[in-house]
Amino acid sequence: MDLVLSSHTIVYERSYLLRSGKLDFKDGILYVVAGKAGAMPEWLLPKREWFTSQSLAVPHFLQVAVTPRQLEIRAIDHQGALFDKLSIFKDTDGEKKFI
Repeated sequence: MDLVLSSHTIVYERSYLLRSGKLDFKDGILYVVAGKAGAMPEWLLPKREWFTSQSLAVPHFLQVAVTPRQLEIRAIDHQGALFDKLSIFKDTDGEKKFI
């Protein structure tokens, strides 16, 4: 498994790559919380958790593109501006590369 998507009513959050409660940039899983409403930025704590790579409280949606070798996630705000992007590439041996 490479990606877990979940929902929240307020915020967007993307984790670092995690496995067993630790950072794991080789075999880790990416967790993304997408919260379409995003209307209460004061709910977003100024100090991020250790596992948080990106977070923002704005109305948004996700655009996800998947091919046999690549998965790309784009987070786009309600005005059409891209505010986060991540790509996961896999080679023929299944090794991951993140951009």
